[in-house]
Amino acid sequence: MAPTRRVAWVGATCTLLAAVLAYYATDLARGVYDTIDPADPSLFAVTTRWTGALSDLSYWWVAALLVGPPLGLVGHAIHRTDRLGLLAEIVVPTIMVANVLLVTARMGLGQAQPAALAAHAAIVVLAVLWAGWAVARHAAGPGSVEE
Repeated sequence: MAPTRRVAWVGATCTLLAAVLAYYATDLARGVYDTIDPADPSLFAVTTRWTGALSDLSYWWVAALLVGPPLGLVGHAIHRTDRLGLLAEIVVPTIMVANVLLVTARMGLGQAQPAALAAHAAIVVLAVLWAGWAVARHAAGPGSVEE
């Protein structure tokens, strides 16, 4: 039985909030927000910049609160057999390609490492294949393509 729309958007939002918390907890554990206290002459006094960590955490929590409900509703609509289901199924590959294009543009093609470019190309190819599979599956109708 498919969950209700409310369960889908609440579940997606809670999952994103937990993922953001785990990400920044890992950053804190790795010392990303640690700094050496310049007032200590021994330079061994390490302090944690809690304002930076909490600022970053709250920024991405707000993003999760804004993005979680729509993504939950998209996930809920994926199992539909109409055009809305097809559009919902193409959302994730489209976001994957947009993210790759933004990251590649930000790092500059001339400065990008070959491994990063290869990974980005693989993501784009996978996203296009995924979207093509979704279109073919929806065009063939329910039950005609093995799911």
